[in-house]
Amino acid sequence: MKKKLTTIITAISLVTLIYACGNKTISTSSKYFEILNATETHWSAGTLDAGRGVDYHVFISDIAKDTPTFDSAWVDKQKIGVEATFNPKRKDLLEVHIGYTIEANVREVLPPMKHNGKALIRYKIKGKTKYLLIKEFVLQKFVNFQ
Repeated sequence: MKKKLTTIITAISLVTLIYACGNKTISTSSKYFEILNATETHWSAGTLDAGRGVDYHVFISDIAKDTPTFDSAWVDKQKIGVEATFNPKRKDLLEVHIGYTIEANVREVLPPMKHNGKALIRYKIKGKTKYLLIKEFVLQKFVNFQ
Protein backbone atom coordinates (compact mmCIF):
# COMPACT_ATOMS: atom_id res chain seq x y z
CA MET A 1 0.00 0.00 0.00
CA LYS A 2 2.81 2.38 0.92
CA LYS A 3 4.56 1.63 -2.38
CA LYS A 4 1.32 2.25 -4.28
CA LEU A 5 0.87 5.61 -2.55
CA THR A 6 4.46 6.52 -3.36
CA THR A 7 3.89 5.56 -7.00
CA ILE A 8 0.72 7.66 -7.17
CA ILE A 9 2.45 10.66 -5.66
CA THR A 10 5.35 10.25 -8.07
CA ALA A 11 2.95 9.82 -10.99
CA ILE A 12 1.20 13.10 -10.33
CA SER A 13 4.56 14.88 -10.24
CA LEU A 14 4.18 16.86 -7.08
CA VAL A 15 7.68 18.28 -7.16
CA THR A 16 8.31 21.50 -5.27
CA LEU A 17 8.29 24.43 -7.68
CA ILE A 18 7.83 27.98 -6.46
CA TYR A 19 7.40 31.12 -8.55
CA ALA A 20 7.28 34.61 -7.10
CA CYS A 21 4.52 36.81 -8.48
CA GLY A 22 4.20 39.93 -6.38
CA ASN A 23 2.40 38.98 -3.16
CA LYS A 24 1.19 35.73 -4.75
CA THR A 25 2.96 32.39 -4.78
CA ILE A 26 2.35 29.41 -7.05
CA SER A 27 3.63 26.03 -5.91
CA THR A 28 2.98 22.29 -6.01
CA SER A 29 3.42 22.00 -2.26
CA SER A 30 3.06 24.05 0.87
CA LYS A 31 4.74 24.34 4.23
CA TYR A 32 1.22 24.41 5.71
CA PHE A 33 -0.02 21.05 4.34
CA GLU A 34 0.84 17.97 2.29
CA ILE A 35 -0.93 16.83 -0.88
CA LEU A 36 -1.72 13.12 -0.63
CA ASN A 37 -3.54 12.56 -3.89
CA ALA A 38 -5.34 14.34 -6.73
CA THR A 39 -7.99 12.50 -8.76
CA GLU A 40 -10.11 13.19 -11.84
CA THR A 41 -13.42 11.41 -12.53
CA HIS A 42 -15.48 11.94 -15.67
CA TRP A 43 -19.20 11.22 -15.31
CA SER A 44 -22.42 11.06 -17.25
CA ALA A 45 -25.94 11.40 -15.90
CA GLY A 46 -27.04 8.51 -18.12
CA THR A 47 -28.83 10.35 -20.92
CA LEU A 48 -27.70 12.98 -23.38
CA ASP A 49 -30.06 15.64 -21.97
CA ALA A 50 -29.14 14.96 -18.33
CA GLY A 51 -25.56 16.13 -18.77
CA ARG A 52 -22.00 15.09 -18.14
CA GLY A 53 -19.11 16.54 -16.24
CA VAL A 54 -15.84 16.14 -14.38
CA ASP A 55 -15.10 15.96 -10.65
CA TYR A 56 -11.63 16.67 -9.31
CA HIS A 57 -10.62 15.84 -5.74
CA VAL A 58 -7.43 16.96 -4.02
CA PHE A 59 -6.72 15.28 -0.69
CA ILE A 60 -4.61 17.29 1.74
CA SER A 61 -3.27 16.27 5.14
CA ASP A 62 -1.17 17.63 7.99
CA ILE A 63 -3.14 20.86 8.12
CA ALA A 64 -1.29 23.37 10.26
CA LYS A 65 -3.09 25.39 12.90
CA ASP A 66 -3.63 28.05 10.23
CA THR A 67 -6.21 26.34 8.01
CA PRO A 68 -6.08 27.48 4.37
CA THR A 69 -9.27 28.82 2.76
CA PHE A 70 -9.73 27.54 -0.80
CA ASP A 71 -12.04 29.58 -3.02
CA SER A 72 -11.40 29.09 -6.76
CA ALA A 73 -9.75 26.85 -9.30
CA TRP A 74 -8.85 27.15 -12.94
CA VAL A 75 -9.21 23.87 -14.83
CA ASP A 76 -9.69 23.28 -18.56
CA LYS A 77 -9.76 27.04 -19.19
CA GLN A 78 -12.64 27.54 -16.76
CA LYS A 79 -12.84 29.24 -13.39
CA ILE A 80 -14.68 26.97 -10.99
CA GLY A 81 -15.79 27.34 -7.40
CA VAL A 82 -14.12 25.09 -4.84
CA GLU A 83 -15.61 23.26 -1.89
CA ALA A 84 -13.26 22.16 0.89
CA THR A 85 -14.42 19.87 3.69
CA PHE A 86 -12.67 18.07 6.51
CA ASN A 87 -13.03 14.31 6.77
CA PRO A 88 -15.24 13.62 9.83
CA LYS A 89 -13.08 10.63 10.81
CA ARG A 90 -9.74 12.37 10.34
CA LYS A 91 -9.74 16.04 11.28
CA ASP A 92 -6.31 16.51 9.65
CA LEU A 93 -7.57 15.37 6.21
CA LEU A 94 -9.08 18.05 3.97
CA GLU A 95 -10.77 17.23 0.67
CA VAL A 96 -10.86 19.99 -1.94
CA HIS A 97 -13.60 19.30 -4.49
CA ILE A 98 -13.72 20.94 -7.90
CA GLY A 99 -16.58 19.88 -10.12
CA TYR A 100 -18.33 21.13 -13.18
CA THR A 101 -20.84 20.16 -15.85
CA ILE A 102 -19.55 20.15 -19.41
CA GLU A 103 -21.58 22.61 -21.45
CA ALA A 104 -21.43 23.44 -25.14
CA ASN A 105 -20.87 27.20 -25.10
CA VAL A 106 -18.69 27.91 -22.07
CA ARG A 107 -16.73 31.15 -22.01
CA GLU A 108 -13.02 30.61 -21.41
CA VAL A 109 -11.60 32.18 -18.26
CA LEU A 110 -7.84 32.27 -18.16
CA PRO A 111 -6.05 31.81 -14.83
CA PRO A 112 -4.50 34.84 -13.14
CA MET A 113 -1.03 33.63 -14.14
CA LYS A 114 0.54 31.22 -16.59
CA HIS A 115 1.30 27.74 -15.33
CA ASN A 116 2.31 24.37 -16.70
CA GLY A 117 -0.12 22.13 -14.82
CA LYS A 118 -3.59 20.69 -15.06
CA ALA A 119 -5.16 22.95 -12.41
CA LEU A 120 -4.43 26.07 -10.43
CA ILE A 121 -6.20 26.38 -7.07
CA ARG A 122 -6.34 29.69 -5.18
CA TYR A 123 -6.24 29.73 -1.41
CA LYS A 124 -5.58 32.19 1.39
CA ILE A 125 -3.56 31.60 4.49
CA LYS A 126 -2.32 34.12 7.06
CA GLY A 127 -3.84 36.94 4.99
CA LYS A 128 -1.84 36.08 1.84
CA THR A 129 -3.17 34.77 -1.46
CA LYS A 130 -1.36 31.73 -2.77
CA TYR A 131 -1.84 29.32 -5.63
CA LEU A 132 -1.51 25.56 -5.54
CA LEU A 133 -0.47 23.97 -8.83
CA ILE A 134 -1.71 20.47 -9.60
CA LYS A 135 0.56 19.09 -12.31
CA GLU A 136 -1.55 15.98 -13.03
CA PHE A 137 -4.62 14.22 -11.73
CA VAL A 138 -4.88 10.44 -11.41
CA LEU A 139 -7.67 9.45 -13.79
CA GLN A 140 -10.40 7.37 -12.12
CA LYS A 141 -12.91 5.00 -13.71
CA PHE A 142 -15.69 6.67 -15.73
CA VAL A 143 -18.98 6.87 -13.77
CA ASN A 144 -22.33 6.46 -15.54
CA PHE A 145 -25.27 7.39 -13.29
CA GLN A 146 -28.11 5.39 -14.86
